Amino acid sequence: MERIRPNFKQRLSYLGCAIALVLALSAYRSSFGTTPLSAAQSHWQAIAAANPELLVSRYSDHAVLERSYGVSDVDKVYQGQSIYKAWLEFFEQYQIQDFRVITQKQRDHHVEAEIQITAKSSRGPIVVLSMSYQVQFDSTGKIIKEIWQSGSEVSV
Repeated sequence: MERIRPNFKQRLSYLGCAIALVLALSAYRSSFGTTPLSAAQSHWQAIAAANPELLVSRYSDHAVLERSYGVSDVDKVYQGQSIYKAWLEFFEQYQIQDFRVITQKQRDHHVEAEIQITAKSSRGPIVVLSMSYQVQFDSTGKIIKEIWQSGSEVSV
């Protein structure tokens, strides 16, 4: 059986179809992007690694970070550029030894979790922070609001 070779016009048509398929698959993949849950998990990994530069790259320009430690006079709200300073202060106060996500759930652009952080405190002892966590992402996957709520720290 003799094989028929495609002519130039047919080859050009095949090439056009292949390019269109690759572009369609690429557009389909990018339309899903990262999920809020996977973005939150990457954010938590950066916290566990004590990497403030990577952390702040995950926030939108006008993001809000709220921290509540169960005592009203130490509740703090950070916005925009002050978020970097907030993470530097946190890493000066706590050297993270273990970061565990106890529960996590995603709803639309929100993620809620219960997190347990074991760290060496700047005051000396090893402490366990049990945190309630909420985060909201914009359509590009940047954090627009993040809330950390904690009871008192427990020394180990």
